[in-house]
Amino acid sequence: MARVKSTSKITVQNSTEGSILRTRFIEHLANSLSAPLPEATERRLFGPIAFPGKATAVIGIRRAGKTTFLHQIRRNRLQQGIAQQRLPHINFEDERLVGLTVNDLSTLIEEYYRRFPTFRGKETVTWCFDEIQMVPGWERFVRRLLDNEKVEVFLSGSSAALLSREIATSLRGRAWEVVIFPFSFEEYLRHQGHRIPERLDLISANERSTLQGALRDYLICGGFPEAQGLDPESRYRLLLDYVDVAPGVIIKLSGHFSNRHSVN
Repeated sequence: MARVKSTSKITVQNSTEGSILRTRFIEHLANSLSAPLPEATERRLFGPIAFPGKATAVIGIRRAGKTTFLHQIRRNRLQQGIAQQRLPHINFEDERLVGLTVNDLSTLIEEYYRRFPTFRGKETVTWCFDEIQMVPGWERFVRRLLDNEKVEVFLSGSSAALLSREIATSLRGRAWEVVIFPFSFEEYLRHQGHRIPERLDLISANERSTLQGALRDYLICGGFPEAQGLDPESRYRLLLDYVDVAPGVIIKLSGHFSNRHSVN
């Protein structure tokens, strides 16, 4: 009898915890549909960023600006006249969402369409999932979402779960990759507010000197967005932190590669 009561107590506790987690999840969703979108320097990519029937996987090195790029996509959709209610964004790095399961993701979709029933099957909803690899089984969820709903899907991540080979395997040909790098020199110029000449052969001596000075600063500061505008000491510490993270990532990816290609 005591064992039955204990099992029942655990079940109720797990149910309560799951309910709280789903509530936080839905609150996170609601905030993304109403909060102002962050402003940032627009990233320029060559080629399409989306492909019909496929999820766009935004990949790249740590702190290159993948999350910011997802918000750029949302801003572009707003400029096209799409309502923000059709541009949900979920960041799975939020510590309040730790422990989510793929079933919770399905609950999220149903809750969204319960709030906006007129969108289902009629309006394209642009879903942006940031660091989605944090949820085990996310691949099945994304495939099902693409198959069953009128959506476009953008994913971001930097771990081994979103490497090119893994995307191809997990999504079975349903992924379109976009790689985000740190700022190019042109993006750096726009971020710093410099005018970009249309033709370099027609610029004045003063403009040439300004560009040469900007190039020197770019080579010193680099293109990581977070490093822009920092004093030399702070920038050094920030970039050193990136370097300190790199060995752990390399070891993780090396082990991942070895496991896939080991000879038994």
